[in-house]
Amino acid sequence: KKDPELKTSFVVPFNILLDSILKGDSVNKLEMAEELLAAMENVGGTARPDVKSYNMIISALSRSSAKGSEQRAMDHLRSMLKAYRDGYEEARPDSFAFNCTISMLARSQQGEWADDVIYKTLKAMESQQKHNTNVKPDTITYNLVIGRLSQTYTKQNAKKVMNLLTSMEQKMESNEAIAPDIITYTAALRIQSKVDPLRAADIAASYVERATSNGDKFQVDRHGFQALLLALSKSSKLDHAMLALKIWSLMENSDRSKENVLDADLCNLVLIALSRTDDARAAVEA
Repeated sequence: KKDPELKTSFVVPFNILLDSILKGDSVNKLEMAEELLAAMENVGGTARPDVKSYNMIISALSRSSAKGSEQRAMDHLRSMLKAYRDGYEEARPDSFAFNCTISMLARSQQGEWADDVIYKTLKAMESQQKHNTNVKPDTITYNLVIGRLSQTYTKQNAKKVMNLLTSMEQKMESNEAIAPDIITYTAALRIQSKVDPLRAADIAASYVERATSNGDKFQVDRHGFQALLLALSKSSKLDHAMLALKIWSLMENSDRSKENVLDADLCNLVLIALSRTDDARAAVEA
């Protein structure tokens, strides 16, 4: 006798077919897959697309060079979120769906639209995380969004970058998986140095102080080192100038010094930082 509590799921054979279509050689396989997904939604019940269905189509779109792929992926992500909000537990989103969509948006050529949507997608991911343990943004997720936003030097994007960086810094003590790294700060400094140089210097100083507080070796690549020195060199504060000198000395004594990280251009940034302050101590160090 069949257990009345046992529910039969009809989505499995549909997913097998969906997978077969997407692995096929047809030039129209994405369109065919989306038609099948729409049919599943129309059938309803336990034949509705589940998280596997949506993940398959979003993943396929992320590998496609077809125009508008990122918009289509966003539509499917929204459909999944709506199905879950409406009580369909099988459509519970996971990190893969969000990260895949965010990765597409990070390399999108859609300009302001992509900037706006990638930020909103990460905020939606943060919101999901509060009640959905399958969604866990990490440092890479945040870096993709911050990296995208930092490429366009607007006050609005700078504000969004600072919002995300602050969120990472506040949460990192309880969740090391979202701790900001030098990639995070390099991107944040890139946009802040253009929009608000003084704030960029404060951000660089905050990173340096935290990175050197535990006594470990100061290890950054040339790109990150340059971003830190450039930000510090635009300040007239003595503390910032001395930090620039400090990290130069630390880099001289690190393994990075053997990798041609230090050069005359970076040394000039240290000298500029020292010359911007009127304090006699800076003049002595210079």
